[in-house]
Amino acid sequence: RIYGMDTTPTFWTVDVNQNVQIEPENGDFVKMYMGMRRGGSNIYALDITGTSKEAPGAYPKLMWVINGNTPGEFERLGQTWSSPLPTNVNLKGAKKTVLLFGGGYHDSQDKNFSTTESQPGGGNAIFMVDAETGQRLWWASNDSKADLVLPDMKYPIPSDLLLKDTDGDDRTDRIYV
Repeated sequence: RIYGMDTTPTFWTVDVNQNVQIEPENGDFVKMYMGMRRGGSNIYALDITGTSKEAPGAYPKLMWVINGNTPGEFERLGQTWSSPLPTNVNLKGAKKTVLLFGGGYHDSQDKNFSTTESQPGGGNAIFMVDAETGQRLWWASNDSKADLVLPDMKYPIPSDLLLKDTDGDDRTDRIYV
């Protein structure tokens, strides 16, 4: 079977004056993020805001692409089943909008469910990236190069993450998977 884009996108919407109309001249925007699921290990970001001055078909605009299995950056990113979820976090003392997502699925699980060895594209990670640029800001895995090393994180994480703001400050401070 041939797979392509096999996912439901997520959105980051800003409506500055909360009038339920996207008016780019007021700083409003809509950004869309999507992985490939079984179709591959990339994540795409599109600006779908548009303007009244743009010619029809001028949008969407590709913002960036994360290529899974990129050595040194996303080598633990498997098939991108986990939705890239926009959220705010406290990063170096400032509020920052990021995307959080699981490392994805690895097809080694199709053949032998008990596979535990870490391997490139193994999916055994959680990533935080800049929602505007796709730059990796933080990650957790059993890899010694991760920002948070979790020795028991051996298996792929294809599921969506559950993000919680437990203290009501409009910043995610807990991740459940």
